[in-house]
Amino acid sequence: MTNKVEIQGGTVPHVFQLLIPYPLVYNNEEVLVKQVTLREITGKEEEILLSRRFDAADKLVKLIANCLTEIKGIKKDGSPVSIDLVLAEEVVKGLSPLDKTYLYIMLRVISLGEEYSFEYTCSNPDCQSKNLVKVNLLSDVKFEPPKQIEYEYTVTLPSGKQAVCRLPLGKQSDYLARIPANDPGVLNKMIFARLVSLDGKSISLQEIVSLGLRDRDYLFKVFNEKEGTIDSSLELVCPKCNTSDVVDIDFSQLGFFYPSRIKI
Repeated sequence: MTNKVEIQGGTVPHVFQLLIPYPLVYNNEEVLVKQVTLREITGKEEEILLSRRFDAADKLVKLIANCLTEIKGIKKDGSPVSIDLVLAEEVVKGLSPLDKTYLYIMLRVISLGEEYSFEYTCSNPDCQSKNLVKVNLLSDVKFEPPKQIEYEYTVTLPSGKQAVCRLPLGKQSDYLARIPANDPGVLNKMIFARLVSLDGKSISLQEIVSLGLRDRDYLFKVFNEKEGTIDSSLELVCPKCNTSDVVDIDFSQLGFFYPSRIKI
C-alpha cells in the first residue's frame, strides 16, 4: 500500500499494491495482478464523471481504467509480467469490491488531495441541521485487508450445512457492482455472488432466499473476514444541538471531485 508521503502532490503517476491480488488468464497463462499505477484525473475523465451514458458501475470502472498507466502481475513461476492496457477495463471490472473502492479513493487523493468536506444532516428530529464535516481520506478511511487470502474456502454454517464460498472477483465482482442499492433482494444477491455450493450442490438464487437468518448472518460475518473491510464511520456532534451521531463518510457528494463547488 502506498503511504501518505508518497501520494501527496498528484502530478505524477503513483504505484499502488492491490489489497487482494486478482487472478487473470493473460496470454494463455495464469497471472496474479498485484500492482497498478495511477495518474491524476484530467478533463477526459471529467467527461466520464459527468456523462449520462454510463451508470454508476460503468463510471467507476472507466474512471479508474482511464487513469491506469501500468498494470503489473506475476506468473506462476514468479516472473513479473506487464498487462496490456487494452485490458484495463476488464481488469478493473474484475477487481475485488475492496480494491475498487480503495483505488477510487486513492485516485481522488492523488488528483485533489486528502482533505474532503461533505454534508450530513443531524439525526435529532427537532434540529435536522445540515452540517459540513472536513475529513482526511488517508487517516479517516481505514482499509482492513484479509489476514489470509483464500480465493475459495469451505465453512460450516450454524445449521450444519457445508458451504463452499469464493471471493467476489471477475464476473461476481461486476455482478455485485450492478445491484441497485434499493433492490429488496440485495442481500440475497450478495450471498449468491459468493456461494459456490451448499452441501456439495450448486445453489440457485431462489434457494438462497430460503436460507435461515442464523446461516445468513454467519455468512456475512465470514465474508467480512475473508474479503476485508472498509471503516469510514465517524463519531460527530452537531454544533447546533450537541446530538451525537455515527456517520459514514459520503463519497458520492459533489465535493468529492468538485470541492470548489461546496458552499461553506
